[in-house]
Amino acid sequence: MRLPDELEKPMEINLVPMIDVIFSILAFFIISTLSLTRLEGLPVNLPQAATAQRQPSSQITVTIKSDGMIALNREPIQLEMLAEKVRSLVE
Repeated sequence: MRLPDELEKPMEINLVPMIDVIFSILAFFIISTLSLTRLEGLPVNLPQAATAQRQPSSQITVTIKSDGMIALNREPIQLEMLAEKVRSLVE
């Protein structure tokens, strides 16, 4: 006796187990190839600087708040004085 077409379940392929198997195989190959590589490097003689001097670096921070207040390195300043102060800090 044959069941009506409405009750028949359509065939489908479940891909989740296949993806799990592929990821397991991939993890195995990654781990096994890591043990095959040598983690050795070539010895390198790097040059040393004998006469270089370290140059001092300073940061200049200009902050403009929502109410229009301007600050240079967290100190309030007028807009007219900003350019002059920045020039003096850069020098």
